Order: sequence, then C-alpha cells, then structure tokens
Amino acid sequence: MIRNAETQKIVPYLAMIPGAILLGVAFYMNKQKPSVSTEACGMVERYYRYGKYSRSERVVIRVEPSMKQRHLNFKSHVPRWQQGQRVCFEYYDRYQNPHLGQSIILRALH
Repeated sequence: MIRNAETQKIVPYLAMIPGAILLGVAFYMNKQKPSVSTEACGMVERYYRYGKYSRSERVVIRVEPSMKQRHLNFKSHVPRWQQGQRVCFEYYDRYQNPHLGQSIILRALH
C-alpha cells in the first residue's frame, strides 16, 4: 500500500511504461512483407458471388497438376473466361502470402 499521495497519483502512469515499450518494439520489428506472385494453369469451373448483396465475384479454377479447386478473386481488368476453358494466370496465393486474406488473380498469361 502506497502511503504518499503524490506517489499514489504517479504509479498508474508508471505501470503503463513497460506496455508502451513492448508495443513500440513490436511495431519496430514488424516489417511489411512483400507479396510473392505465382503462375499457374487450370480449368475454369464456375463463377460465383459471395455474400448476399456483394459486388465481388470469384472464379473457381481446378489448378494443374494437383487438380485442387481454388477460389480466387480477380481484378476488374482480368478478362472473363468460359467454363471448361484452360487458362494460365499470375496470382497472389494466400498460402504463400499469409498477410493476404484471399487469393487474387493479377493477370492472364497466354
């Protein structure tokens, strides 16, 4: 128990100093990670909108050679492909770029 009234007023502010130091060190050490783009080919399966009233649209592509389905967002300048068409594209993979929330197609390759 602190008996001095002046010290009693200062202690809560002094208790915040270690937290502020840790927060400052965390911001200093956290650097922006560069995004790594990947090239892949696959078959277009379908397009769909996610969310009830969303304007965003995704494309489902079965990527070769693993033949796994990938749900990818795409930029507005990327052309739309026909279902069943084989396409090659460059994209940001969310598994290789953990700071991204979703995989995004950047451009078509032909």
